[in-house]
Amino acid sequence: MKRKYIPILLFIALLVTISACTNTEDADETREDQATLIDSYSYADYDKVIEDIYSNVADAKSRDIVTQINALSDYFLEAEYILGPLGEGETGQFDQQPLYRTDAFDCVTYVETVIALANSNNLEEFKQHMLDIRYEGDKPSFLSRNHFTSVDWNKNNIHKGYINDVTYKFIDESGTPVALVAEVIINKPGWYQKFKASRLELLNPTTEAETKKLLDKLRNLANKVQQEQGAMLYIPLSKLFNRNGEPNQHLFDQIPHASIIDIIRPNWNLKKLIGTNLNVSHFGFAIRDNGELYYREASSVANKIIDVPLAEYLQQYANNPNSTVKGITVLEITPLRK
Repeated sequence: MKRKYIPILLFIALLVTISACTNTEDADETREDQATLIDSYSYADYDKVIEDIYSNVADAKSRDIVTQINALSDYFLEAEYILGPLGEGETGQFDQQPLYRTDAFDCVTYVETVIALANSNNLEEFKQHMLDIRYEGDKPSFLSRNHFTSVDWNKNNIHKGYINDVTYKFIDESGTPVALVAEVIINKPGWYQKFKASRLELLNPTTEAETKKLLDKLRNLANKVQQEQGAMLYIPLSKLFNRNGEPNQHLFDQIPHASIIDIIRPNWNLKKLIGTNLNVSHFGFAIRDNGELYYREASSVANKIIDVPLAEYLQQYANNPNSTVKGITVLEITPLRK
């Protein structure tokens, strides 16, 4: 039986891995002038889970990517939600959260983990794919991480062959494409300059002087980045629902099973809060099961990974004239593994 739908209001978190899964209303108990002290962790625990998946999840090694995504995303249902659970590992300069884990996720790391698992045959391949998906280069660093959906994550992973944007394919009953363009200027320098000391996530305590020095180094990364223009095709809610708020089944039927759904907020006005505007606030998987289309997501409200009916999930925004959510981008996951 599917889980009861929980109405979800997506918020923003200021300084997480990427411009999605975000929540500003959850107050951080850590003082902004102090680094965040994180719990120690063991890769051995995560490795055991991954090896168990490849040994015991029947569809984990299927040759069909859709079958894999469905099975692997299902495996983590009910897993705990934690905002920003991954970083650059124990040797990371600014964020020492683990490079991968299997016990908790946010919306981005959940999708990344499932895609990496689906494109791998074993633990070592999984580790390499996680790095490849999460970073622009070969080596993990805060600077090279895919922080922004519109100009980093989507663009780089389309180029690498993990995903393909199929939003342009959606047509109405007359055969006319329905996609619009969401444009935004991603002010990366402004984003770095907005960081507080609490954005430093470290395994060991630091003195006030050490924290200030490290924060200055993090903020100075603003000198190594530029503003970038991001443009994303999206299917507007005004097309997905009619004037009575009823779903347009013709369009929902075109959403591929086991694809990624980005929640689009065109030019989302967050500059005063985080130093830049955004285009995306959340993403998860579109999953078809027994004739129903679900949104499989790591939910900050339910505090776990859940399935919710996609039309019902989007309807809350379609029926709200003040909502900044305006539509969705649809990304197919493409297989790399031979």
